[in-house]
Amino acid sequence: MPNSERPKVLVVDDDPTHLQLYSLLLEGGGCDAISLFVEIDGPGECPNADIALVLLDYRLNSVKTAEEIARDLRERFPSAPLVVLSDLTALPAGMEPLADGFIRKGNPQEFLATIHKVLEKHFDGQVT
Repeated sequence: MPNSERPKVLVVDDDPTHLQLYSLLLEGGGCDAISLFVEIDGPGECPNADIALVLLDYRLNSVKTAEEIARDLRERFPSAPLVVLSDLTALPAGMEPLADGFIRKGNPQEFLATIHKVLEKHFDGQVT
């Protein structure tokens, strides 16, 4: 990914307020945020965009589990790293094979640092 391009981050959550908050943090941190709202019957239609990273909230009010949604997102965006966001203290075991990173909710600086670290690792340091 060229340095002049802002990475597009797909934010997946079931709370509109959280979608807005994470989008604002990402936009302020140099990324373009694209929101995907998860309803009880699953996520809405995935955007047709060049997604650099997927940020998935772990606890979703949906008939699909976070693991199922993660697998769907991996299939849809196979080259994008997936980062799990949760209020848990560690990445849930079922997400380990699917996730490239984990962010514990509550610290905006750590949130952005983790996003940038995963992007830089995935794109060999070619992200600003």
